[in-house]
Amino acid sequence: IVPVQANMMDFTSCSQFLRLLSETIADFEFISGSPKRWHFLRFLITRFGGTDSENAIVEWMQAIFGERTIRYPLANTSAIQAAGPEMVSIYEADPRHPDPNRRMDRRTYKRALGILNPVMEEISTTVRFAEKEIAKELNAKREAG
Repeated sequence: IVPVQANMMDFTSCSQFLRLLSETIADFEFISGSPKRWHFLRFLITRFGGTDSENAIVEWMQAIFGERTIRYPLANTSAIQAAGPEMVSIYEADPRHPDPNRRMDRRTYKRALGILNPVMEEISTTVRFAEKEIAKELNAKREAG
């Protein structure tokens, strides 16, 4: 999963990362003598606020990366921001925390889950599909050799 914010600077940085990755992969393929398959590479749009400029960049990314772009941008929510410094995910956060400074509003928490759950479901589905594809390839290699 490659996290990318929907802004030009992050998109440009991602492009530079992909160029470097492509060169590195080409070296590995040359050394190993076999092409590498990327069943799992996906781009996750993060800190999405829904502005016109962000929407334009998301459309651009989806046009370039196609199905490699996770369909649901990860919106910038106060619940996700609050969980970060605690080093926990939203799933581990406790909206009823005894410390009022670490407690979050129940509606905010539910809204964050509503944003995060479809993203996590798509990632889980992608991982399961990749596992099946890799297992097929390994079985085919075993049978062939």
